[in-house]
Amino acid sequence: MVTSIPSLLTPFAPRGMKLLVTAGDTRSGRQKQHITRSSLAALSSATATPVGFCPPGGSISDTCAELLANHQLTYVSAVGEGAKCSHGLALLPFRWTEVDALYFEPFMSQYREQLYGSAALKSLEEWATALKSVIQQALDTGGYYSVIFHPYLLSEDEGRREVFREFLRALKATDDLWIAPCRDIAEHLLGTPPQQ
Repeated sequence: MVTSIPSLLTPFAPRGMKLLVTAGDTRSGRQKQHITRSSLAALSSATATPVGFCPPGGSISDTCAELLANHQLTYVSAVGEGAKCSHGLALLPFRWTEVDALYFEPFMSQYREQLYGSAALKSLEEWATALKSVIQQALDTGGYYSVIFHPYLLSEDEGRREVFREFLRALKATDDLWIAPCRDIAEHLLGTPPQQ
């Protein structure tokens, strides 16, 4: 199965989609090195090579960031605010409020409890409001914001797809925002020209 992964990913490479790799922080340094090296090798192909990492659960240690930089990844997307560079990586954080899974996934109940005081699933209207809010915040204050969508969640519900389409329409309606894949933002922050 691992050797077939690159051929499965080929259709996504031209679209600039993130390829994610994970190596749990509970393992030894040697185990993490091995997992990272073998995962990157399995995911790499002539048309798609991982360039970023988004840790499950949203958190990352300094040790993990150094490990990823040593394997030529250019960015890490963990929970936080404000893009910056560290350990030779662009740190491109996300906020849970801009992750679709926070609103609709039962397993995200602990994060809803922390953010909203209730583990209950959120409504389409609440998600749509959060998406409108992040656009307005970017227009008002500038800065970096990452919005995360999971295709399987969009495919499950026409209402979610319509909220997503409305979000895309709102983005297209303004010329005052730079909308780019994480890889391009990382290259900009790190001072390297974007790859074509």
